[in-house]
Amino acid sequence: KAHLPGMSSIRVAMDDSIVSPLLESGDVEDVASGVSVIAERVGYSVWLPRSLPWRPREKKAILTNVSAEFEPGTCTAMMGPSGSGKTTFLELLAMFNHNRGEVTGTVRAQQSSDGEEVALGRDMCCLIPQDDILLAGLTPRQTLQYSAQLRDVDADRVEVVLELLGLTKCAETRVGSPMGTRGLSGGQRKRVSIALELLSNPPLVFADEPTSGLDSKMAFDVVSLLVGLARKDSKTVVCTIHQPSQKAFRAFDHFVLLALGRVAFAGADVEAHFAADLPAGENAAEVFMDWLQDEHKTTELLEAWHPDEPAAARGTPTPPKKLSAASTLRFRRLARQVSVLARRHLHDKLVDPEKYSATITVKVIVGIIVGLVWISQAGNTQDSIFPVQGALFIVSINSMMDTVFVTALSLTSSRNLLLREIKNGYHTLLPRHIAILAVDCLLACLATFALAVPVTFLVGLRKDPFHFARFLAISFILAAQGVCFGHCVGTSADDYQQVQSLVSPSLTPLILFSGYMIPKKNIPYAFKWLYTASFFQYAMTLFQINQFRGWKASDCDAAESKEIGCYRTGGEFLRANGLNPHNVFEDFVILLAYLALLAILSYIAYARVIARH
Repeated sequence: KAHLPGMSSIRVAMDDSIVSPLLESGDVEDVASGVSVIAERVGYSVWLPRSLPWRPREKKAILTNVSAEFEPGTCTAMMGPSGSGKTTFLELLAMFNHNRGEVTGTVRAQQSSDGEEVALGRDMCCLIPQDDILLAGLTPRQTLQYSAQLRDVDADRVEVVLELLGLTKCAETRVGSPMGTRGLSGGQRKRVSIALELLSNPPLVFADEPTSGLDSKMAFDVVSLLVGLARKDSKTVVCTIHQPSQKAFRAFDHFVLLALGRVAFAGADVEAHFAADLPAGENAAEVFMDWLQDEHKTTELLEAWHPDEPAAARGTPTPPKKLSAASTLRFRRLARQVSVLARRHLHDKLVDPEKYSATITVKVIVGIIVGLVWISQAGNTQDSIFPVQGALFIVSINSMMDTVFVTALSLTSSRNLLLREIKNGYHTLLPRHIAILAVDCLLACLATFALAVPVTFLVGLRKDPFHFARFLAISFILAAQGVCFGHCVGTSADDYQQVQSLVSPSLTPLILFSGYMIPKKNIPYAFKWLYTASFFQYAMTLFQINQFRGWKASDCDAAESKEIGCYRTGGEFLRANGLNPHNVFEDFVILLAYLALLAILSYIAYARVIARH
C-alpha cells in the first residue's frame, strides 16, 4: 500500500506563490482538524456481456489492489491514460456505488488529530464532475442560492464562497453555455461548478479532470485554486488529470500514477523518484503519460512499484466489503425541495428567451395557420363537419407531439444535472420529478393556450365560457401527457434523431387509430385494441362531443336525414361514428389515468438512468 508522505518545505515554498490569492499569508493551515482517506487493496470488476449466448460470461478487472492514502491540506493528482481506472477509483473514494460491478477492498477515513476512524459517508465528500453542468439562464449567485436552499446551507455561505473563488465580479452575469447562450468564460464556469460543491464545506473534495477543455492559463488557475483550497481549509483534495502543463503539474503536492487499473507510483516527489530516467528539459507530466501508454514501460513500472505498507495495512487484512453510501444520504423535507426545485426550473426557463419564447411563437404561428386554413368553417351545415374535425385533429396532435419533442430535447443537460445533484446528495428523485413535471406542464399548457385561442376564434369553434373552458381542459391534458411522454423519451435520447426514432414508432399507431384517419367502424377487428389504447382517440372524442353535442344542422330536414351523411343534430353525427355523446366524464377519467400512467413511467425511466450511473 502506498502511504503518501508529508509535503516537503521546498514544495510548500514553491506553491505558496502559485496560490497567493487564497493563501496570502503563505502558510499551510493546521491539518489537525482534517480527514485522511485511506484506500486499501481496492478492486473493481465488471461482467462483460456474452459474445454468444452459449459462451460463459467473462469478468474484466477495472481496478486491482489499488492502495493509497490522501492527507488533509494536500492536493493529489491522479494521472493515467484513458481506461486506466482513474475516474472509477475517484468515484469509489467519493462513495459512489457502482451497482453493475463487484467492489472489493476498503475505503476508510480517520481524523488527522488523533487517528480515530470516522464513518465515511457522502455528507463528508463531494465530486466535481468533468463537465460544467450548470443552468445557463442563472447567474453564479442565483445558482449558489438555489443550491444552498436545497441543502439547508446558511445563505451567508453563498457570499463567502463567491469571494473565496473570485466570482464576486461576475456574480450577476448569466452562466451561459459553450454552444449556446453567451455568458461566463470556461474558467469561470469551472469555478462556479467547484463553488457548488464547496457550499456545504465538505472535508473531502474529489474533482474529475477539472482542467478538461481549458487552455493552459485557465487550467493552471483551476489547479492553483484547488491547491489553495486544500491548504487554506485543511481539505483533502484529489483530482484526476490527463496531461497538465509543467507549471500545473508542479503545483500538486502528491501524485498517484495508474496504469491498467494498478498503481505505478504514489508519493510526493515523483520527479525525484524517476530522476534517473527523466530526459532533461522535457515536461515531466508528458513523459510520465508516454510511459504509462507504452506497454513495455508500463509493465516495468508496475513490477517495480512495491512500497512498504503502513501499519494500518499490515497484519490481518481488512475483510473486503462493498462500498455503500445509501445509509448516509440525508433526505430533506419533500415540500421544501419541491418548492426550491420548481422555482429554480421556472426561473431558468423564463429568464432564457431561447428556452420558452420560441415555443410560444411557434404555437401562435401554428394556431394562426390552422385558423386561416379553416377560417369560419365551423357552421351549421353538413359541409362544416369534416373541416372542423380536421382542425380539432391538428390541435390534438400539436398539443402533444410538439410538446414531446420540445421536452425531450431539453433534457440532455438537465439529465446530467439530475445525476450530479442526486449523486452529491442535493435532493432525491421524487421531489425533483414532481417539481420539473409541474413546471413543464404549466409552461406546456400556457403554450397550448397560445395555440387554442386563434384556432377557436378563427375557425369559429364554440366560444361560450363553458365549451371554451372544456376545449382548453382537453388540450391541457394532452399537453401534460406530452410532457410526461417527453420525459420518458428524453432519458435515453441525446439529439433530435434519437427522439424521432423513439417517438414516431410509439405514437404513430395511436394517431392512426385515433378515429379520425380511420373511423372506428372501419378499423379491422385485429386493430380494435389500438383504438381502445389510443389516448388521442379519447381526446378526439371529447373534442367532437364538445363541439357537436347540441349542434343542429340548418341544411338537413327530417326527410334528408335518412340519407347517408346527412345529420340533423350533432348527436346523430356522433352516434353514427360510434361515439357516445354522454361519455364525457368517463373519457376525461381515462385521459387523466393515462396522464398518471405516463408520469409514473417517466419516474421509472429516470430511476433506471440513475441506477445505470
